[in-house]
Amino acid sequence: MNNMKVYAAAAFLLLLFGCSPNDSGQNETLTDSEDTVFSNSLYSIAFEDIKENGDGFTIHFSITAEDESRTLNSEETTMIFPEEIEDDNGGSYILSEEAEVTRDKKHAHVLHASQFFEGKLEDKSEYLSVPTELELSGTKENVRFESISAEDLPVTRSEMTIQDISIDKNTLTITATDVLPIKNVEWSLEKNADQIFPMFTNTLSEEEHYLKTELEFMGDPGNTFTLIAKRQQSSPLRWELPFVVPAEEE
Repeated sequence: MNNMKVYAAAAFLLLLFGCSPNDSGQNETLTDSEDTVFSNSLYSIAFEDIKENGDGFTIHFSITAEDESRTLNSEETTMIFPEEIEDDNGGSYILSEEAEVTRDKKHAHVLHASQFFEGKLEDKSEYLSVPTELELSGTKENVRFESISAEDLPVTRSEMTIQDISIDKNTLTITATDVLPIKNVEWSLEKNADQIFPMFTNTLSEEEHYLKTELEFMGDPGNTFTLIAKRQQSSPLRWELPFVVPAEEE
């Protein structure tokens, strides 16, 4: 196994570990430790703060893409909360409406999510159990890597990541990982609005979420190009995030 494959496999294992599903929707008991950040090879989801207002409080989170060249879409991103959450003293708080997700005003790769709960926070409470789910509906069958070069990598679009590209005359060697199954992905270049398919494809290594392949084209693709990966399927992604956050304003 070469170094690049080791790196790609390790990155994907980190993804699975960071957002692995579990059977319990909420912690059975709260401890004296907090869980305020969950991260993987694609995202970091972090508790920002809690603000009391009116007859309840709002909890704020950030969703940050590790690839800062990405533009996240708030309409394709949802944070789902339970109808009721609890603090470490057994107090309960009721969900009010759905979470609001907005784009950061300065950074296109950052989103902010806020959720309001009804009920006054207990003064003696220290922690809130806030199990939530992050759902991404923007995974596309045709994944576009617009105007990229080998120097830009790694680059992530629609949860697929090109880890490495090497160019030898008219042949591209691509190493890629995908949250969805990457087998049988169809690659092409786009030049002057024309889609150009390779004359020959040679798969060097392929696993469910990892691919290394050689693409031989009729002409030189150049140093900067638009690459299209066509998946065989696409589906929404959902990851569980069992947050335990401080039950007080900072």
